[in-house]
Amino acid sequence: TMEHMMDEIMSKFKPTSEEELLRTLQVLLTESLKHAFVAFDKGPSPDQVPVPPQVAQHLRRLLASFFTPGSGRVLPLKQDFQNDFGNIETVSCDGCVRLLRAWHARVAAIVATLPKTQRLEEISRFLVMFSASYPDVDLPGEHFDKRNPQSIVRIDRFLPVVETVEKHSTCFRRFTIRGKNGQNYSYLVHQIPNRHARTEERFFGLFRMMNTLLDKRKESRRRNLNFHVPRVVPLNIHVRLVEDDVSCVSLEDVFVDFCQRNGIEPDAPIVKCYDSRKRSQVGQVVNHQTMQTDRRRIFDEMRHQLVTSDILTRYMKIALPDANAWWVFKRHFASQLAMHALATYALFLNKGPPHVLKFMIKNGNIVPWELTPNIDGTGSLYPVDRIPFRLTPNLVNFVSPAGITGVFSSALVASAQALNDPEFALSDYLGAVVRDELISWHAGQDKRSLLPAPILDTKVRHNVQLVMKRLEPLASQDPDLANNPVDQLIKLATSSTHLCLMSPTWHPWL
Repeated sequence: TMEHMMDEIMSKFKPTSEEELLRTLQVLLTESLKHAFVAFDKGPSPDQVPVPPQVAQHLRRLLASFFTPGSGRVLPLKQDFQNDFGNIETVSCDGCVRLLRAWHARVAAIVATLPKTQRLEEISRFLVMFSASYPDVDLPGEHFDKRNPQSIVRIDRFLPVVETVEKHSTCFRRFTIRGKNGQNYSYLVHQIPNRHARTEERFFGLFRMMNTLLDKRKESRRRNLNFHVPRVVPLNIHVRLVEDDVSCVSLEDVFVDFCQRNGIEPDAPIVKCYDSRKRSQVGQVVNHQTMQTDRRRIFDEMRHQLVTSDILTRYMKIALPDANAWWVFKRHFASQLAMHALATYALFLNKGPPHVLKFMIKNGNIVPWELTPNIDGTGSLYPVDRIPFRLTPNLVNFVSPAGITGVFSSALVASAQALNDPEFALSDYLGAVVRDELISWHAGQDKRSLLPAPILDTKVRHNVQLVMKRLEPLASQDPDLANNPVDQLIKLATSSTHLCLMSPTWHPWL
């Protein structure tokens, strides 16, 4: 029963060749842009720098894997793709960026013509008849939460419409199950790379453990502080079901909506930043001072000309029905943003571009997405950027300065105090997660050998100490506001001097 249902979902809910090609082009374009902006910082122009090796390698594979007789509408594009990328060794990084942008737009136009909904009966007859044949099957992920056995929801039937949801040039299939309690539950079929498949699940488990600790302390419980953890059910190493909500949007979705209303291309800020950096570098000797001056000037231009600070605020004023809903949402969103900031900073997680910051309009919960820790070549956690967490101008404008110094700061301190309580022994939970993560990291570095137990134990203790050293100062209440660790982190996160040094692909102006 369950095996057949899993096989049907894995085999029948795959992205099409066009959708998979679009996702790959977006990844390669982002990597090429990052490489180009690094070249700007180091001196040589991107038109003098070769294509990154990993990008060139993936482009060679695309011809063999995507342009096949079963690839649908992209097959006629094979010759054009061969002409553009057949001799990728002779193409500069700047030329690769231009070509990838053109191909991304070309394939996106093809994907836009594909149907956004399908009938379930056209995809899987087994799932249509599932409820009549198997009446006592629980919802996916139903046992992740502690609950009374009598309250467990079982599947009544699969609803007849399957949607195609596009998020950051990645297409997912979303199906809906009606439970026997009469409520509908939506799930995304998520194709995920093997190297990230279990990392997020480990941190989701850690967040659930942290929620039990937060619920035991008065200051965090009275503020309703917790991590929102969606249900994630792995079907195999590459496919999983992720609980979804129709009201869930990302910061990138908000910006795309703004661009559509104003006739702006969504990638216009990055393109303008790229062209401005290229023009400013002509005839100049690149040094740290000129580079920082140019980046600050471009950052200020973006904020005043293309990406204003009130985009999120205006979007939420339209999305929320009245002032009461506005106040409730903003207050809860500020506390959720604090929890997200705490996890990002203390656990050395990647801060992520705007499409990673997802939240539910109906209640303000922030949905964790693409969680990966930053691990260096020695197996130690390390901070990649000067920015401790995402607190960009639109988030500050929406939460308001009073919300940042009030709800956000107090939630950050209260949650840090709860998790830092010696009675809760958070380091034991961290040790279990960090151990599994280091074993996975080492397997990716060297598949032929295992990490020796003494070395593994040393690395685990070292990384747990790094996390606790970041957590302990946040839990202290320093009466001297000038040296308050939380205030110092907020100043770093909101400083234009530091934001302008972030990669433009991170959208620091948003």
